[in-house]
Amino acid sequence: MHKGTLLFWLKKLNRVYEKYGNEVDLEYLPALYIMSSDKELRDKCLRFVDDEGIDFPLMKKTADFSSGYKVLVNLAFHLYNSGCDVTPMAMIRTLDPENFEVAVQSICFRRYSVRLADL
Repeated sequence: MHKGTLLFWLKKLNRVYEKYGNEVDLEYLPALYIMSSDKELRDKCLRFVDDEGIDFPLMKKTADFSSGYKVLVNLAFHLYNSGCDVTPMAMIRTLDPENFEVAVQSICFRRYSVRLADL
């Protein structure tokens, strides 16, 4: 489910670059990976995504997030455009094991070039 939603949004936003061997946008991939990681985050976050970008300030102002989801959203914002700081200790102390893995994977996605086939 997560992969399908992620691929849908990357393609919808034209963030897969065919001329570069189906390389995926390094800013959108980690943010969308986090925001599509479970149903609650999808429902709260993806309505703030459109062709113009991701409106993290409005998302953070209007959506109600648990402490763990706040850390994930802050990380998504940071990986997207350095818009918000989040510390490794916040991730370690706040995230459950599943969401910690989402956080670590999103950081890896931001670090390395990823092709569609790698997902």
